[in-house]
Amino acid sequence: MASWLARRSVSERRFVVLAALLGFTAAIQHWYTITGGIQARFAFDVRSYETMARAAPHFPATRILQPFAERFPFHWLVGEISHVGVRLDLVYRVASLACLLAIVATVHATLSQLRLTLAEYGLAIAALVASAYPFHYLLAAPGMLTDAMLVLGEALLLLGFVRGWLSLVLVGLAVGAAARQTMVPVALVAAVWAYVSPAWRAYRVRAAALCALVPGAIYLVLNVVARRFGYPEPGGWHDLSVLGFFDEGWRATVEHFGRVFLGVGVPSGLALGAWLRTRDDVPRGALLVGLAVAAQPFVLGPSSNGGNEPRLAGLAAPALVVAAGALLRGAHLTRAETLIAVAAIVVAGLHSRYTHGPLLRNYVWAGAEVAAAIILVVVIGRRRPATESIHAHHLERTRMPA
Repeated sequence: MASWLARRSVSERRFVVLAALLGFTAAIQHWYTITGGIQARFAFDVRSYETMARAAPHFPATRILQPFAERFPFHWLVGEISHVGVRLDLVYRVASLACLLAIVATVHATLSQLRLTLAEYGLAIAALVASAYPFHYLLAAPGMLTDAMLVLGEALLLLGFVRGWLSLVLVGLAVGAAARQTMVPVALVAAVWAYVSPAWRAYRVRAAALCALVPGAIYLVLNVVARRFGYPEPGGWHDLSVLGFFDEGWRATVEHFGRVFLGVGVPSGLALGAWLRTRDDVPRGALLVGLAVAAQPFVLGPSSNGGNEPRLAGLAAPALVVAAGALLRGAHLTRAETLIAVAAIVVAGLHSRYTHGPLLRNYVWAGAEVAAAIILVVVIGRRRPATESIHAHHLERTRMPA
């Protein structure tokens, strides 16, 4: 007799897998308070965000670093809600959890459009839900709400392109731009993607212009308003760009690159392994969106990064997960391959600070992250399936040129 899970529909089985992953993630999560995250030295930005939230609907009396000041809209909203008598930390916690669930739901909807098998879907969604960055980190740092909103905007943008809904693409760009400046370079990729997309061929110039102008206009308005209580980030080109790492010697440069890799190693390894296995058409749109996000912490210098490269690079997770999902279609994974890959993804998410997992030192977790990326490339990409390669017609509308 078939098992209970085997008797479920495809959509129901996906929900079971997703619920199991979410339950495991919550069970091993280290739940910090907002103050605890600041004291543990991984959420210093929240001090500025709290200042803006408590001042809402007015500007804070103390000046705030300009990049943080430009992210005031969502923190103002949190502050306004707290003014009705709800604790500020509780509002941040609820808002962060709601945002993370919306991210998962959006990426789930995007992967469902690709018609993946249960194993293929499970690997792709696990690379998001079980990740140290951004998932475990954002659960541990609810005050970093604008990071979560940026990730949600990115996820909405991807779903809009896969479904051919320009309005949803613009909503994603607007949400992301209101959250973080990170979305502005992504808007340029989105504009090119919209221009070449067959879904909007009849009005491609207008679609491309909207993708560039909407987030650009939002950023300009926020920049001008934030100057009333923000102060510029100190330092010149050597402090604010990657040139500062070159001046510190090859070791600093290698460490900088390594920290960026730690934020994207697992989804990148999954995508590369899937491509080696299927040799499918590369989902260039999703990959370029991910590159536009992950390249920013690499280009930024020591003063701007502050050692936060993994967190900042990890904001590219939805794009890389969707790209990996597109490449996994038709991979014909065996049960052993699936179990090994899932185990590698889950272990890589057991960050020493954000979870109660066994990786009790940062360098141990970093080694596990690198090892997981290698395992994914080797296990997933070790051979092609016996059947013919299936081309990525499921992303026909969203394919970008070489």
